[in-house]
Amino acid sequence: MSSIGRRVLGLCAGLLVGVVVIGAIEAVGHAAFPPPAGTDLADRQARAELIASAPAGLSLVTAAAWLVGSLAAALLARTIEGPGRAVATTIAGTLLVLAGVSNVVALPYPAWFRVLGPAALAAGSLAGGRLAGLGLARRSKAGTSPR
Repeated sequence: MSSIGRRVLGLCAGLLVGVVVIGAIEAVGHAAFPPPAGTDLADRQARAELIASAPAGLSLVTAAAWLVGSLAAALLARTIEGPGRAVATTIAGTLLVLAGVSNVVALPYPAWFRVLGPAALAAGSLAGGRLAGLGLARRSKAGTSPR
């Protein structure tokens, strides 16, 4: 497969896995901190009020979900992309951070989460790309490159 093909595949697979991991961890958080009975989650105002009154534990679970999800996305994107420039990883990480920033701007998260959430996404993306890059370098030295 061409390097462009690996980059596109890495980007798509990484984003898909990242979103699934984030959703799964957030679902656990919502099970641990359920909304009040009768809350209409289809109503934008009700969702905003729910986020504004959410316990800090739920916001911490969300930050953890963003960290682990972005790490998984970058790790997979970089692994599929292979050695060389980390284009897919950089794009995946940037898109996740932009999505997180738009989320914290649009919804009434606490001030500390407005910093922690996007920082978790950036840290996870950087760590995932770095970890995958180290693994690729080791495989390359051992002569077991995925190419």
